Amino acid sequence: MLNPRKIPTLPAIGALTLIYLVAGKLSLLLAFVNKSASPVWPPTGIALAALLVFGFRVWPGIFVGAFVVNFWTTPGVFVSLGIATGNTLEALCAAWLINRFANGTNVFDRAQDVFKFSGIAAATTALSATIGVFTLTLTGHAQWSQFSGVWKTWWLGDFTGALIVAPLVVLWLLGRTRKWTKREMIEVTSLFALLIGLGLFVFSGWFPIGAKNYPISFLQGPIVIWMAFRFTPRETITGMFILTGMGIWGTLHGFGPFVMSDENQALMILDVRTVVTAITVLALSATISERDRIHDVLEHQKDEVESANRTKDNFLAMLSHELR
Repeated sequence: MLNPRKIPTLPAIGALTLIYLVAGKLSLLLAFVNKSASPVWPPTGIALAALLVFGFRVWPGIFVGAFVVNFWTTPGVFVSLGIATGNTLEALCAAWLINRFANGTNVFDRAQDVFKFSGIAAATTALSATIGVFTLTLTGHAQWSQFSGVWKTWWLGDFTGALIVAPLVVLWLLGRTRKWTKREMIEVTSLFALLIGLGLFVFSGWFPIGAKNYPISFLQGPIVIWMAFRFTPRETITGMFILTGMGIWGTLHGFGPFVMSDENQALMILDVRTVVTAITVLALSATISERDRIHDVLEHQKDEVESANRTKDNFLAMLSHELR
């Protein structure tokens, strides 16, 4: 397996800067309440995952990417520096806390670490939102009367990005490999096909029942929970990523149960649903995976004990024979 920490620093920083810049620019196309605050912000998850996987040496990529994307959107050195500083501190603090208190890159292996990760992400994204919105208001790019609305949008967008994108990147780059049986391959393929099919049913607009029928959105929940029970956190978060992407696309195009006259409000409600579901299924998947690992360890220990017993019996039999 490729060891990301062996990749040279400068290429890693350059790649992170470019990815952050592209993701940030696309995300700001959905900035409705303020052109610097989007309810969809994957760069938070990208930045956090990069620090966890590659180490703290790549932090300049976050700062430069955040500065450029904000300067591109809201020209002004001071406002861009303030926002970039907040985004970089957000990622650095989150990565340090996760490494210190939540088992580092193995954070998604245990349910208790998943909850720690969620709490850390909630706190550090609040830090970024606070710094960012204060910078906007102090520089005149936002009114003080808008502070609360812009802050909530900023925080929810960052928090959702951390919960969906960071696990996706970390688990696909560093997750434990698994040998799939033919039956498991068929099952996981069928689950993803069913998940996508239900996503189309809810968010494509092809079926009128999904337009304003809010309970329809819960149909995908059992599929993601099934993934959590049957497979690893990697497959689970991949399903959540697909589901979230389809939800955003459908909501923006006027399809699905989250459509409202206020697009920002609609995406924020979708964020809340995504956050609750992601924490639930990640914790559940981690619990099941931990149980399976404990079971494998116990089976291995059982085999070792049985082998030791057989060796002991053979030795006693041989000793008895020699004594006779």
